[in-house]
Amino acid sequence: MNVLLYVFDALRADHVGCYGYDRRTTPNIDTLAANGIRFEKCISPSTWTRPVAASILTGLYPPTHGVRRISDGFNPPVPTLAEQFRSAGYRTIGVGSMPNMNSSWGFDKGFDVYRDLFEDDIVQQRATDDHERTDVPLVRAEDVTRGFKEEHDVDSDRPFFALLWSNETHGPYVPPEEHRNFVDETYSGPVDGTIDSTLDSATEEDIQHLVDLYDSEIRYNDDCFGTLIDYLGRMGELEDTLIVVLGDHGDAFNEHGEFGHGLPPHEELVHVPLIASYGDSRVESAIVDELVSLVDLYPTLLEYADVDVHDTVSESLQGRSLAGAMTGESVDGHEHAFVDVCTYDVTETSQAVRSDEWKYIRFDRGEKNASWVVRSAKLVLEKNLLLDILQNPTYYYRRFVEQDDSELLYDLTTDPMETENVSEDLPDHRDRFDRLLEEWCAECESIRADMDATKTTIEIEDGTQKERLRQLGYLE
Repeated sequence: MNVLLYVFDALRADHVGCYGYDRRTTPNIDTLAANGIRFEKCISPSTWTRPVAASILTGLYPPTHGVRRISDGFNPPVPTLAEQFRSAGYRTIGVGSMPNMNSSWGFDKGFDVYRDLFEDDIVQQRATDDHERTDVPLVRAEDVTRGFKEEHDVDSDRPFFALLWSNETHGPYVPPEEHRNFVDETYSGPVDGTIDSTLDSATEEDIQHLVDLYDSEIRYNDDCFGTLIDYLGRMGELEDTLIVVLGDHGDAFNEHGEFGHGLPPHEELVHVPLIASYGDSRVESAIVDELVSLVDLYPTLLEYADVDVHDTVSESLQGRSLAGAMTGESVDGHEHAFVDVCTYDVTETSQAVRSDEWKYIRFDRGEKNASWVVRSAKLVLEKNLLLDILQNPTYYYRRFVEQDDSELLYDLTTDPMETENVSEDLPDHRDRFDRLLEEWCAECESIRADMDATKTTIEIEDGTQKERLRQLGYLE
């Protein structure tokens, strides 16, 4: 059997048709879900790409695998998912369009071939035209399909494990002209698809236009995903391929006063789609309501593919196998799923614990004293944030200065949009979840120490690489 893992970057669950969205953004994903398993409550372990990618490839939470900040490279303390499949005789193919998880930072570990598509000649030669609107050409979803086909055609005799990571649904939202399905072309405001154009003084019309562009990107990416499925069918491999589709995190559209991601772990950022289907219908169609996490992918895929995992690795994993769901068995979800967000600019870190009914978020903002002022000023200068702060003062004030709550508690059964913080009203609940977070942090630290893990720090010096990350919102 083959295993294909397809990631729609920044795809939130509530913008996917089979999760209840009223726009037809994902007909191909919806078809896959109708013939497979849809995990209703899948939680991402972070709210930006690099730590999530490392969690998918290791089955560990960010504090355990060590990839938490923009300066952290990928130096996994366990064999990666790709290494496990390669040891079992699979040809391992990585096709990436996300500069934030490129091969030079360690994400090619275990892959026979890992394509950084943004280095491809066809991408480099792509002219910046009216609908591209970027200084450095970004990889399109069709490039991901092309990259896989090219690598797959080289050696199709062995079963493959493929990780395909599409950046199409990540900002800036600039869908091709022929794929602006949901865009109101009469809109004449300032929003052009970049987060920067929406940070301050955004009207409801501006926000809706941004959402329209995002949804159009999703539909275009879904079309390209459908082309990939058709290709596997023509090659006679669809019937023997496990296909898993997911979002690594979501994007925010002012639900809690902010845009984009890498932000505190509210539902719009951590509730992601997760769907699995086998081409020959070996996977029984079902909806799994148990709480699951993206850290579960590692043990799930290896068990379903019958790939042996050494006991010392199994004992370290923080994910649990969901393979039974694919054969019609019940699965034990998590009583609690955890999220870790270490941001990459002058803002706080945050962590969360989520149950079926509750979400608790804890911030580590530090004391806003003279030392904080000096440290923040240094970061503003180092990251060239001054001009952006002057252009968007309300956004930055609200994000870095105004927030006072260090703890948030939401009753998701009555408040699924997380609008009412009840931490002061329910101190026993708040304190219980805070203890759970402390225990989880200690567990992560203990596992990491037992594995004798080491951290790799990266320096982003290449100008083109910096520009790619700037366009994606990771650098200023």
